[in-house]
Formats: sequence, structure tokens, C-alpha cells
Amino acid sequence: MLVSFSRTGPLRHRILKGFVVVADDPAAVIAAALRRPDLGPLRPYTSDRAPGAVWLDSGMVWLTDPVARARLRRALAGGTAALSAAVRAAGGRLVPGGWLGARGQGDWLCPDLHAVETITDTQREICANLLRAWVPELIALTGQASFGGGRVHDAGSRRLADSGDHLSTRYLASAGPRHLGRVRDSLRRDEGVPRLELMDVNPAGLDDAVPNVVLRCVDAQLLPATVLAHALLVQALAVDARKLEREGRRVPAVPQAALDRNRSRAISAGLGATFDPLEQKPGRGRPDQSRGGQSRGDRSRGDRDRPAGPLPARDRALALLEHVVPHLRAMRVVPDELAPIAFGLTLAGTHASAVRKESDLLRRWVQDGADLDRAEFFADAAWLDRDHVTAANQQAYPGATSLARTYWADRLRPPPPRRAPVPQQRSRPSPADLFAKVGDEGISAREVTAALAAYAREGGPSDLLPAFRKLPGDRARAVRRSLRPGRALTRDAAAVPADWEQGQAAEVQRLAGKDGRALLCVKVPGDRRDAAVAAARDRLRRPPDGLAVLLLTNAAYRDPAGGQRATIELLLVDTTVEDAR
Repeated sequence: MLVSFSRTGPLRHRILKGFVVVADDPAAVIAAALRRPDLGPLRPYTSDRAPGAVWLDSGMVWLTDPVARARLRRALAGGTAALSAAVRAAGGRLVPGGWLGARGQGDWLCPDLHAVETITDTQREICANLLRAWVPELIALTGQASFGGGRVHDAGSRRLADSGDHLSTRYLASAGPRHLGRVRDSLRRDEGVPRLELMDVNPAGLDDAVPNVVLRCVDAQLLPATVLAHALLVQALAVDARKLEREGRRVPAVPQAALDRNRSRAISAGLGATFDPLEQKPGRGRPDQSRGGQSRGDRSRGDRDRPAGPLPARDRALALLEHVVPHLRAMRVVPDELAPIAFGLTLAGTHASAVRKESDLLRRWVQDGADLDRAEFFADAAWLDRDHVTAANQQAYPGATSLARTYWADRLRPPPPRRAPVPQQRSRPSPADLFAKVGDEGISAREVTAALAAYAREGGPSDLLPAFRKLPGDRARAVRRSLRPGRALTRDAAAVPADWEQGQAAEVQRLAGKDGRALLCVKVPGDRRDAAVAAARDRLRRPPDGLAVLLLTNAAYRDPAGGQRATIELLLVDTTVEDAR
């Protein structure tokens, strides 16, 4: 009998989209421009601490479905164009943060602020700590370079590099008033300023009737599409925090020194940074000590969740996106909404010059001959409403971009509803199911062998090549690495064997029967590749007794002498291997 049912979803979200005003007296121009602006559903926001900056404020809005988010994106585009016209009419110029032409007036760098609703103090604590744990990845993903004329100067965040009013976030053991007072005392002792609002994640939030936590480490972006993609990512982390609260878990205390090192590297090098591994992955949570015991996830995963060495920032940013995929599905996010931050990261595994964020887009425009001093970024609402990051990747790498879109469409597609099993109608597993099982970070060799054996027993397709072609290049390479056994279980051959009872084929058969899997690597001249692949497919239909044969690789390459060669890999799997215990 169903006793209870619960679902964790998004709450309200507030976006403050930042701009810089260039004028002899920016504050006076802003005041004049804001007297009668037609900003649609948005409202202007200013700060005495930054008289040369202005923000478009969405207020607390719901980001629950694509229609509402598309409406907000159009509102940001139209409001930006209207604000730009009003500033121009008042004698100033509206420019992006980081434009070097505004450096002489003081306020030339500004953030986009993202505030997420929190209902309880526990939610506030968990949300602040979860955002804190991912701050280095968020900075790497959203940091904006300084630019002007024909140059883009930085790789990370120029604003955070120059900022004197940003502090690394402290871990919160509680978000109650008494503990927040202790955090203020800690900031006064360590930094000389007792202000929570200077931290990258401010648990006290913005001044709003709706309680909230605000993220301050995101640089101001050019395009509404990018702003909405960032909002989706932040809101998904907030949903993750509410899920942890419901399960009675907390976010582990990531060591401050390690977090500060990674944060500094992200500010300096952006997505080109390398991060030190943390003791525990953010978002795994820990059990509420009042409920006692260790969480099931902590017991089952053990040391597998501790990376062995330094990690590229791009890989960690992708890990962040993968971490929140279930919550993005719950918000019905479609691939094009996530494209400004997801597609470029995916492409960068095989195309080093892919546009991963807006700083890369500025560099691409400069390469195409644009003068960034003369560009009017905010004059045309229709231009602003387009995703220029993805358009640049589509123009440069159309095939790879389409593949990235297919990959993320598959990741964001909700899983089919669970149904009662129908006897005698069990469906065959797909290669995608196998890849999902063996592609997890830290999976053991025994678990891979057991997954392969189950896949073969249940009648999964033997030819894996079509499924590999649907994966991004770096993902395909990672899955192949996981499926291949060690070198000791690999044998080379100069031709596809006519049968499995002689030569290297017999040896591979023996190794597979002994260890569960073995690999036959066939290397042939390029002109014999098609014949070798045809012969390999014939062997798939005639495997040795008790074994399955999977076609893993069909690749061409050049040998040191410049001749064309090909490699065909056949993976033999013992179908009698039981699940790893």
C-alpha cells in the first residue's frame, strides 16, 4: 500500500543581470536613463557600492518549464535592448563587464547574481554548502575575460582576480542566527571584515521578502541564453540541496585550504585549470548525525569516490552537469537550453578550439576580424535572443555539435515509466545500457566483466560499433578503455581467425574462459580492412562454446612509414560469469 509520495522540484529563482555604463558621470546617466524605461516585466537595480553598474532584476520567478524560461529569456533580451537605448539617450553607453574601454571610470567589472529560494534554515545551510563545494567549477565555467579592440586578455575571471570585496565561502555547520554570528566573527578574525555578503555564496541572501541564498561568483554574461543556462545549473544544485534535506543528509565539509587552491586556479586559468581532488565528491552528502549511522551511498562507494590525482577543470565542469542531470530532467530542460554551457564542454574533448563559454566566443569573433571596441552588443533584442555560443560551434563543427545535441537529448530524456515485467517478453539490453553501466568512474574490472557477461547472456547486440558512433569522442574512448581487459589478457593477430581453435584465437579463448574476458587485436593493411571487418562480423555469429564475441573497434591509422593500417578488436566474454559481489 502506498503510504506517502514526495517529489523534489525547483522553487523560485531571482536573476540580476549585470551591465556597466560608460559615461563622464555614470551614476547621473543611470539615474536619467531609469526615469521612464520600458523594461517589460523586469525592473532596474542599482547599488551605492557600484555607481557605474546597473542590473536588470527578474524578481523571484519560477523556472519550472521551457515556456516560462523562454518567456524570461525574451524579456531579458528586450529589457537589455531597451536599457541600452535609454542609456544612449541619456548620454552614456551600456557595455558588458570586462570591456577595457570602461576601466578608467572605476566600475568596469560586475557580476550576474543568482538567488534561489530556501524555505527552512536547514535548506539554507545545505544549499550554501553545496554551492560552496562547487564554486571552483562554477567560476571556471562562468568567468569572463577582459577584452577590448582585437584582444581577449584572460582565461579565467578578471573580476574576481581584481576584486577586493570577494571572500571564499566558509562552511556552515548551521544557518541559524547564532551560528551565522560565529561565521561573521571568523571573517572578522581572518579577513578583517565581518560581512557574509562578501562571500562567493551569501547564506543571508538578497534583500527580498522570499528567503534566499545568493551566488555571487558568476561574472556578468553577454547573452540571455547563457544567463538562463547558468540559472538552470544553479537551480538544479538548489534542488539537489532540498533532496539532501529530505533524505536527512548534509554536505561534507570540504577542506577550506583545498577549496581555496582550486578557486584560485579557476580564477586564474578558467577551464584550463587543474584542480586538486577533494576528499569527498560534493553532493554525496553525509547522514544527519541525529539519525545515526553511515549513509548507504557512503558505505557502498567507499574509496571509489576519491579521485587519484589532479583533474582538469573541464572534466570537473562536466561532472557537475552530469551530477545534476536528474534535477534538470525534473525541470523538463531541453538540450538547446543547456547548450551554451554543455555543448562546448562536450566538444572540447575532441576539438580543442570549441567555444565553451562566452570568453571563447569573444576570441572567435576577434579571429573573424571583429573590433570589440566598436561592437554594439546590446542594441538589437532579436540578436540578443539567439544562442551565439552554440551557433559558433555549429558553424565550425556541424557534425560534432549535432552529436553533442543528440548526446544531451538522450541524457535529459526522462527515463521510461517502470512497468511490471511481462513474462517471456524480456527485451534485449542495448549497447547504451551496457555503456551506462561500465562508464561510471571507478568501476572495478570484476564489475565490468560481470556486466559484459549479463549483457551477452541476455542477447545484447554483438556489434557495438553503431552505438559507439553515437557517443562523443572522449566518451567513446572512455567506454572502450573500460571494456578492454589488461594487456596480459590481450593478444595480437595479423588476420581475423578462420576458427577459434588455433593460434592466437585459441589463446584468447583460453584466457577468456579463465579470466572472464580477453581481447583479440587484429592489425591489417588498410586495403584489407573491409574484408577483415566482414570476417569479424561473421565470427560474431559463430562464437566458441560458452563465450560471446563482441566487435569493439574498427579504426584506421598510419604506421610510422606512412602506410595505411587498420585495427579490428574482438572482445571474447565468458557468459557464465555471475554478478560481482
